[in-house]
Amino acid sequence: DEIEHGIIRGKSYDNNAFVKRFKLNKLNYRIHFTMNCGASSCPAIAYYKPETIQEDLVLAENVFVSSNSSYDSVTNVLYTSELFNWFKEDFNGESGIIDIMRINYVIPFDVEPSIKYESYNWDLKSKNYK
Repeated sequence: DEIEHGIIRGKSYDNNAFVKRFKLNKLNYRIHFTMNCGASSCPAIAYYKPETIQEDLVLAENVFVSSNSSYDSVTNVLYTSELFNWFKEDFNGESGIIDIMRINYVIPFDVEPSIKYESYNWDLKSKNYK
């Protein structure tokens, strides 16, 4: 929790000197597409290199968003992972989630859909890596 929420998300609320020293000053929401707890709904585990981290994060975002989101144009509803709901503030709220879906070509740029968050699958997935 201290690594994920304190250092990576910069959301530490305690007086842990280590977390305060190393926490990121600015959250990059794409980190959520790289973190895996072993559940089937988690993003795939991957190896990230410092020299290609930006490209790797773009790919991780696109793979996760594309494989966990769909748009029903008849009802104007976006279906996506519960992960977006849990960390909504990290994604800039629902308008930020909509923007992420647009740049990943899940929804057209000219729609404002409602969002339905799909249940997270907590079953273990032993081969969830790329």
